[in-house]
Amino acid sequence: MNSPDSLPRIYSSPRKFDTRFRKDVTQFGPFTTAVGIERVLENLEEKFRLRKLAFQIKFGENKTELRRQYLDTFEEAVKELPGIIEERGGGGGGGGGEEGEGGEGLLFDSETNFDRDVVAVCSADDDEEEGALLVQVLQLRKGVLRGKFNYEMVGGEGTNQGEKGEGEENRENRFGEAIFEALTRHFSSFEQQAGGSIASAFPSEILIMEGLGSKEREREIRDLVKRESGGAVAKCVVRKTRARGPAAKTDKKVMALAVKNVQETARVRGLEGEGERERSWKKKQAEDLQTILQMRKVPRVVECFDVSHTSGLDAVCSRVVFVDGKPRKDLYRIFKVKGFEGNDDYRSIREVIARRMKRGVAGEGGEVGGKGEQKEGTSVEKGWELPDLVCIDGGVGQLGAAVKGMRDAGVDFMAGGRGEGEGERGVGVSIPICSLAKKKEEVFTYIEGEGGEGEARLVNSQADEPGVLLLRALRDESHRFALAKHRARRRKMFLAQ
Repeated sequence: MNSPDSLPRIYSSPRKFDTRFRKDVTQFGPFTTAVGIERVLENLEEKFRLRKLAFQIKFGENKTELRRQYLDTFEEAVKELPGIIEERGGGGGGGGGEEGEGGEGLLFDSETNFDRDVVAVCSADDDEEEGALLVQVLQLRKGVLRGKFNYEMVGGEGTNQGEKGEGEENRENRFGEAIFEALTRHFSSFEQQAGGSIASAFPSEILIMEGLGSKEREREIRDLVKRESGGAVAKCVVRKTRARGPAAKTDKKVMALAVKNVQETARVRGLEGEGERERSWKKKQAEDLQTILQMRKVPRVVECFDVSHTSGLDAVCSRVVFVDGKPRKDLYRIFKVKGFEGNDDYRSIREVIARRMKRGVAGEGGEVGGKGEQKEGTSVEKGWELPDLVCIDGGVGQLGAAVKGMRDAGVDFMAGGRGEGEGERGVGVSIPICSLAKKKEEVFTYIEGEGGEGEARLVNSQADEPGVLLLRALRDESHRFALAKHRARRRKMFLAQ
C-alpha cells in the first residue's frame, strides 16, 4: 500500500479492497489460512529487512538516503513476492486489478470462480489405504472466499470397500467416495444452519479433486443442490479440473490452492500423523512398564481392579481393561462382593480376584485383546481370557490379598511375565501382578522371596515415568467407572422406594 506521507508497506488484510476506489493498493492472494500469510511475511522480513529500514528512517539521521534505500528494497521485494507466495504461502498468484480467464491477477477474481465450490481431500493419517480422510469444501462467491468446511471420514466411512483397486486406482476410489459422502453431508446441512438465506450456500458449479466414480453420483449431487436450494440453483455442474481450454489454467491454480490448504488444515489440526504419534507413545508406555516390572514381554492387555463401597455397605469391585494402551469399555465389569458382609478391602480383593481368575483358567471367553467374537448374553461371555498384567489399586496389603486370590484360583504370580504349564510353585498358570499406591504413586510388585512365598517391593522411582502414567490412567478410569456404577445403583434404589 502506498500513501503520500508514509512509506509503502506490505501487510495482511482480512478482505479484498475495491480497486476502483483504492488505486494505491496492489493485492496478492488470496490466502485461505493465516499460517500461509505469516510464513510469507516472515520470509520477506528475513530477506529484505523492511521493518528494520523503516525503524532507521524514523530514528536515524540520514533520512533521505535511508528512504531511497527503503524504496529500492521495497520494489525488489514486490517483484519477488509472487515467487515467495508460491513457495511459502500456498496462496494465489500475483497482484493487479481485473483478471480474465487464466490471467495473472487475484486467483478468485476469475469469472470461473465467481460462484462455485472447490473440493479437495487428503489423508488425515499415515494409513492411505484405510486411514482417515479429510475433505475440505471452499466456497467461492463473487471473487471472495465465503466459507470453508471440513469433513473427516474415519476408517471405512465414505469408502466403498467393494470397489478397491490397487495403488493409485485405490486412492482415487477412496478419495472419490469420501468427496461424494462429504458433499452429501454438506448440502444437506444448510437448511438448518443458514435459516432463510440459504441460496448463496449452493453453487452453480462444483470443482472436485477426484471423480465421484459414476455419472449417477454426479446426478445425485446435482439433484441434491437443486432440491435443497429450493430451486434457486436450477442447474449445477459437477466436474474435475479441465486439462485444456480457457478455464484450464484457473482450474489448475485454484485446485492447487485447495489441495495445499486441506493438507495444511490437516497438519494444523494435528490429524496427519496423530495416530502414529499416539501409537508411538502407547508403545513407549508399555515398554517402560515392561522394564519397571521386569516382564518377559511387553504387556498388551492390562486389567485394573478397585474396591469401593457406600458407607461400608454394598461393596463392589470394578474391573477396567486397557488393550494397547486404550480403554476397552465393552470389557469393563462390576463384581458384587458375595462371600461376606461388611467392609473389608483385603477380603473383597481376594474374593473378586479369585472369581475372575477361575473364569480365565476355565477357558471362558475369547481373547481379551480381540474384537469380541461373542456377545454378552450368549452361553460363553467374552473377555475372560487371562491378561498380560494385573494391576491393583492400593498398596502392599491390597497386593498381598490379590496374590492370595490368584492362588485360590490356581494362578500364581510371575515377575518375569505370563506363563502357562508349570508355574513357579507348581501352579498351572502364572501372570505378573502389581499395585499402585495413591499417595506417592508408588508401584509395588511381588517378587521371589527367600522363603519361596514372595514379597512386595517398590519398583519405581518417579511418579511420571511413562509406564507409571499408564497405570495411573488405568487406576483413574477404574475409579470413574466404579463411581458411575455406584451412582446408577443408588438412583435405581431411590426410584424403587
